[in-house]
Amino acid sequence: MKKVYLSSIKPPREIKNEDENKKSKTTRFLYEIPYLFECREFLRKKLIGKKVSCKLDYSTTGKDNQQDKYYYTVMIGGCNIAESLVSQGLATVIRYRQDNDQRSSHYNELLNAELIASREGKGTEIYIYQKNHQYK
Repeated sequence: MKKVYLSSIKPPREIKNEDENKKSKTTRFLYEIPYLFECREFLRKKLIGKKVSCKLDYSTTGKDNQQDKYYYTVMIGGCNIAESLVSQGLATVIRYRQDNDQRSSHYNELLNAELIASREGKGTEIYIYQKNHQYK
């Protein structure tokens, strides 16, 4: 068993404003962060107990006492799992500088899937927009 990181995407994160940053750091439950529970369940249903193929895209060296991280493109039956997450609106694509080659081998497909998901009003991008533009 090996820990695998999906390349070029990031999971849903909690958006914090300055008032919340000043408060003490508390642990948030999985279901309190929007779309994080759905993301985990999507991966659990798709991957647990299934045979997948992984292609190493890049790795990062660990800082201090952390281990190195290896980022993969994970395919199951010809379906890219990262692209599925992004197209469902359950993850966002990491933006890289043009000179940075450490990215997914399917990076353009990930960007297209994110564009389509945001146009269809799916997932994390819409939640971030709504939270930042609430009227008081």
